[in-house]
Amino acid sequence: MIKFVYHGEAVGKGRPRVTARGGKFAHAYTPKKTKDFEDAIRFEFMASNCEQMPVYSREQSLKANVLVGVSIPKSYPKKKQALCRDRFIAPSKKPDIDNILKAIFDALNGSAFEDDSQITKVTAEKVYAEEPFVEVMIDEL
Repeated sequence: MIKFVYHGEAVGKGRPRVTARGGKFAHAYTPKKTKDFEDAIRFEFMASNCEQMPVYSREQSLKANVLVGVSIPKSYPKKKQALCRDRFIAPSKKPDIDNILKAIFDALNGSAFEDDSQITKVTAEKVYAEEPFVEVMIDEL
């Protein structure tokens, strides 16, 4: 089983950007914010699970549980902030949870597992938290 926590704001997978240099060749690249988040996720995984890579081979089906904690807006009144802390109010702000999952799974491709197509079951939740975080658990199905 793989389990690690990234401490920081989650970033959704950004759309690839395309540039044309001199009008001849198009060049696609991943936005910097997305790339930095993916690098941080990969670093946290390697720091906590460095014994073997990839951990799961191609033949194994996997399940993933992801918990994303997003910052409580400072503009909320104290009463509403308390409701957020106690998880009576769920965040419906960006980034979308499916884009966060895409960024996480792309970051772990080739490290935690050979390919993210091995993940056949996903449980994900986005909650408010005092400090933002992303908690990832991956195990055999």
